[in-house]
Amino acid sequence: MCDDLSPWEQDAIAALEATFEQVARRRDIEAQQSLMKLEKGFREAAMAIAQLYSNQSRENYQAFRTAACKLTDFYKESKDSINSEREKSKELGRVQRDQESVKWLRSRRRMIRREEMLGKMANRSPPPCLPPPAVSPMERQILTKRSNFDLRNRNSPQRRSPRPGPSSQPCMHRCSTNCNKELSNIQNTLDDFTVSSPPRTEKTSRKRALQLFDDAVYDYKRQKINEFNPYPHHEPPNDEF
Repeated sequence: MCDDLSPWEQDAIAALEATFEQVARRRDIEAQQSLMKLEKGFREAAMAIAQLYSNQSRENYQAFRTAACKLTDFYKESKDSINSEREKSKELGRVQRDQESVKWLRSRRRMIRREEMLGKMANRSPPPCLPPPAVSPMERQILTKRSNFDLRNRNSPQRRSPRPGPSSQPCMHRCSTNCNKELSNIQNTLDDFTVSSPPRTEKTSRKRALQLFDDAVYDYKRQKINEFNPYPHHEPPNDEF
């Protein structure tokens, strides 16, 4: 942070940072609530399908297995859609912010003060612009010499910045490895969803219903794999119910 910030600018920046944190916290809470609501609806639908099959004859197992697999795929696609919509909402928000900034900049003069920009972002009125202090002839001469000296230094060839040594490469590789591990753990957590371990309840019928649902999904996927494999190494075992 710059050292020449005025009290008004510091107050505006603090208000903006507090607003950013509040919006980010509310967005995370809403995303978690949406995922929990989706998961709850999926479990209720899975249990209803499994109980419906258990109350009928075993001849309807093919239809039950197809419905269970379609419901599981629908749940995964819905969860991916929620995450995708969050990213699209962020991108749309950035575009709208840029459009509003461009519209505001068109109505301003060429030189914009920092207070005006902070006031626009924080919806506050910037403080009035004070006239510059009077400069004596001696100070004007000193400022002219300093500007000429800076101009000569700017036109002079610059030295190249030193390249990072080999000691920084292991650190960068280690940071990249840790980041990849964290991303893989998050991906496995999102993709590897199963209802084989439902919440513990006292009613055994609920456990049995969810177990039937999970077995049907596994049986359906195994059949699809065998259809795409023309030369299986062994015959699939017959399931007993």
